[in-house]
Amino acid sequence: MKTTEVLQWVRGHVLPSGGLEAWNGAQVAYPEVTGYIIPSLVAHGEHDTAVELADWLVSQQNVNGSWSGLDEKWHTFDTSAIVQGLMELNGYDERIQRALKWLYSMRREDGFLRKDQRSEMTELYLCRASWIIGDMATVAKYAPTPEWGHQWGQRNRAHYIAYALEGLQAMGFDIDAALKASMNAVKRNGLMPFWLRNGWLDDGDDDAVATLQFALLYARRGWKSDAARLVDAVESKCMSGGAVWQGTADKRELSWGAKYYLDVAAVLE
Repeated sequence: MKTTEVLQWVRGHVLPSGGLEAWNGAQVAYPEVTGYIIPSLVAHGEHDTAVELADWLVSQQNVNGSWSGLDEKWHTFDTSAIVQGLMELNGYDERIQRALKWLYSMRREDGFLRKDQRSEMTELYLCRASWIIGDMATVAKYAPTPEWGHQWGQRNRAHYIAYALEGLQAMGFDIDAALKASMNAVKRNGLMPFWLRNGWLDDGDDDAVATLQFALLYARRGWKSDAARLVDAVESKCMSGGAVWQGTADKRELSWGAKYYLDVAAVLE
């Protein structure tokens, strides 16, 4: 695997002003990814870089305990991702508690998290956030029935479905049927589609990051040969050195692609 190259890419995209660059050339730090790449770095012995990123995140926390997204809104997903990162290190308990208090305040009456401070809407990917704050009852509501979740809609991004499945898997829910069904969605080029329709049908484009997310789900389930095939496809179709692209048609080098590559590597290596 290209773990050494990916780690080098990450170190090279920590901005002089602080934080991890969203993608190559963006010239703006992405707090969300800066946060949830911290456990990935710690798993590969990059403690100093992890602490550097955590210290920058502390300087960016809003007074109410949240963190803002690239659109400057206070986002629940982004804040939960940063909480996950800070939990990996010592010395950030007070900041974590402030963030958790804000996240709990963003829960609707049905338990689902609002996506940001200006909306009552929730999103499938927020299953991952509900897992991070330990809300098992809400995570259970995202469970597939049996293969495709009725609440996933008729069409959704593979990236978002993988986030939901990650939360479910982390909390011990049985998602084997969904994972096995997802294998049928892999495109001829070995990548997951960008868009999926009900029944795990390819609905267009491909997504290297989603491919790595599903590889991680398979690897954590113990299906390492299936995971390795997806990683091989990403390496051959959507990587340049240590950079992970969005997909074959979008060659932006994404920081969250690096995060999921490192996570898979930590299980497979």
